[in-house]
Parts: sequence; C-alpha cells; structure tokens
Amino acid sequence: MSVDVFGRVLSDKQEHSRGVPGIGYKLTEDGLDFDIEDRRLCNVRAPADARDAINFETLYFNINSISEAKEKVQNKFEARIVELERRISLLEAAAAAAD
Repeated sequence: MSVDVFGRVLSDKQEHSRGVPGIGYKLTEDGLDFDIEDRRLCNVRAPADARDAINFETLYFNINSISEAKEKVQNKFEARIVELERRISLLEAAAAAAD
C-alpha cells in the first residue's frame, strides 16, 4: 500500500505519480526521499519503520535508554573488576604465604 505526502492511499495506477510539483514533491538525487530544501519538518509522528524520520520525543527516549543500558553494563564491569582484583590479592597473599 502506498501513501502520498498527505496520507492518502494511492491505487496501483497512482503509485508512480508524483502529483503537482511544489514544496515537498522534489525528490533527493537517489529518488528515495523528499527534498525539503533546508526547510523545517514539523509534527513528525513516532516512527513505524526503520527509515522513518523521528521526532524529538523518540530521540530523547532512545538516548536515555542507551545511557541507562550503558550505565548498567559499566556498573557490571566495574563490579567484576573489583571481584577480580580481590581474587588476585587473595592469590598473591596465598603465594606469598607459601614462599
């Protein structure tokens, strides 16, 4: 199912029609996206596909999620490093006592 820039469903005959030329109808060089010529894009909904534009709310949520995940991983690694250092100290103490 294809949809034009105004959200109207296009039939198979209309699928390849670009419509009336004007702002928003100019395509990029690869022909895959609309070229809005450095104009502001407003009222963007949450993305449905990987190639969709995202709004600030979605970007902010994703950045926070990544930051929280990074913090959890970092805390796990730091705890493991502390545990490894403790074990090394125990091994060094056992080796020194054996000498």
